[in-house]
Amino acid sequence: MPLLRLLWPVWVAAACSVGGCPVNAPADEGSEVAGEGEGGESGQCPAETQKPLPGAGAVYYGTRDPTHVQLSPSQLRAIVGVGEDPPPSASCSGTLIAPDVVLTAMHCTAGLPATTFYVTYGVNDFDPELIVRAVAKNEHPEYDIAMLRLAYAPSTRIDVEPIPVFGGRLTSADFGEIFEQAGFGQTETGDSDGRHFVAAPFDSFEDGGYLVVNGEGRHGVCFGDSGGPSLRQTVDAGVRVVGALSYGDPSCTGYDRYTRVDLVQEWIEAWAGSIPDGGPVPCGAVGADGSCSANGRVAVFCEADELRRDVCGDDEVCVDDGSTSRCVPVTSAPCGAVTALGACDGDVLSWCDRNELRVRDCAACGGQLCVKVDDAVGFGCVDDNCGGLDFRGACDGDVARWCSDGTLESEDCAAQSSTCGFIDDETGFYCR
Repeated sequence: MPLLRLLWPVWVAAACSVGGCPVNAPADEGSEVAGEGEGGESGQCPAETQKPLPGAGAVYYGTRDPTHVQLSPSQLRAIVGVGEDPPPSASCSGTLIAPDVVLTAMHCTAGLPATTFYVTYGVNDFDPELIVRAVAKNEHPEYDIAMLRLAYAPSTRIDVEPIPVFGGRLTSADFGEIFEQAGFGQTETGDSDGRHFVAAPFDSFEDGGYLVVNGEGRHGVCFGDSGGPSLRQTVDAGVRVVGALSYGDPSCTGYDRYTRVDLVQEWIEAWAGSIPDGGPVPCGAVGADGSCSANGRVAVFCEADELRRDVCGDDEVCVDDGSTSRCVPVTSAPCGAVTALGACDGDVLSWCDRNELRVRDCAACGGQLCVKVDDAVGFGCVDDNCGGLDFRGACDGDVARWCSDGTLESEDCAAQSSTCGFIDDETGFYCR
């Protein structure tokens, strides 16, 4: 799809993000393990004690139908294309959240009259089931989110059901939960091919009113998906819109930023009407065994033909024992408080792999470092490219050099009309 009216700034991932840091190659069969207290060379640690970190360069295409949330055929039509004259192809995406209101991104609507825009319904925006003109727009004064009011409710012409916005508040306890993203943007072929979905874990919050999802180097949203929804399967209200896409990773497989609807609920309700209450949610494809979020904080499962979502307490962790996924006391969990995300104790990495506690001495295994890769991947062993420097660094003349998660960073102080020197124990050496 042509890149029209899209805010997609190049976002450079932090060091050791998806595909950003090399990891130790798997050990050859029969290779010896470094003895206790000995420094092993790269490849001398057994493969079973290597926590895999995601690599780069896979595909970023999605699926025609959602794989995580349960949407009816009429709700599927609520994922819409948003375009400008002439129709029908869409340059942005959106969601019908009320009978005649579509939620999208403000950067998709800014600078043009409301009547410039139209909304397409159906799986293919080039051959839509219905096209409806917008007659008014409401752009948020602070966040990258907007609403379009349509000339009439599309349900009077086709079978379409709005997907309401989320009526609660997202918290860090939700990190690791799977959200489903949707839009009409560019696919891995370089062309637009109608509506697609992709499921990815909720990674973090970010300044500017964003929630961040992580494509894990394998898939994600792309150009033309701006304004499209991030969808959450809730236990009391069915599927709800939690965000509208603002911008994402230029690789279309990394971290994507969605403007949070929970921060602008009153603004939405003032224009689109009250957010409807929910009810029991059918289980759909979720079975009684359920699943745990990567951070071990949430269990989702089916019980009495209703979808359940259990947030673990401070002294609990979600455990999948092969037949059920439930929150259990940390004291009875096979890996204790350690989850699949892992933890570092100095340069010793520990993580939970299928209910078995794994440990890897990163320093002994090729002189690696144990670092936090990111909120979605957790902790891992990465190569030390810093030549012995730590985060405090050192001065090389007027150039400050320091180590950040295994990557050597530097700052030319002279270029800032300053000098390199020691700041304090927490900062180390930097420009002053």
